[in-house]
Amino acid sequence: MEKMGKIARVHKALRIELDARPGAELVVGAGDVKRLINDGATVRVYQVTRSADVDIIEDVGAAYPTRSGRGIAVNITAGAPLLPVIYASKAQVEAVHAGLRSAAVVSGPEDLRVPHREERRSIDRGLKRGFGDAGNPPVRKRDHTSFRVIA
Repeated sequence: MEKMGKIARVHKALRIELDARPGAELVVGAGDVKRLINDGATVRVYQVTRSADVDIIEDVGAAYPTRSGRGIAVNITAGAPLLPVIYASKAQVEAVHAGLRSAAVVSGPEDLRVPHREERRSIDRGLKRGFGDAGNPPVRKRDHTSFRVIA
């Protein structure tokens, strides 16, 4: 995991500042922050674009607790660049919301690129079978019609 940005408190809301989107204001609303931290609810993440006469607020993703309950996951599904799911410590986010900490670290997986075709072939080299690609179908088909009934 590598650091991708931070979460800071703005009034009673949370602002997500990402290195991949400099200057973008990603916000979790004040009411939603309470629901996220206290109830473990999935809440919306909004991008606020300010101009001289009109402020544009658009829905760009969601924030939700992780399965373990010790983290907050943020999934940004709109805008550019598209990012993988990023994570922050729930304890850090609670401390930021309470005003005990200035920012919580947001991190995400390192850049995972798709291996080139030749690299994938080198992984399979020396094996009797590959990992089930179109050129290497499974050796035998399973018969799903016969099974035992245990009484």
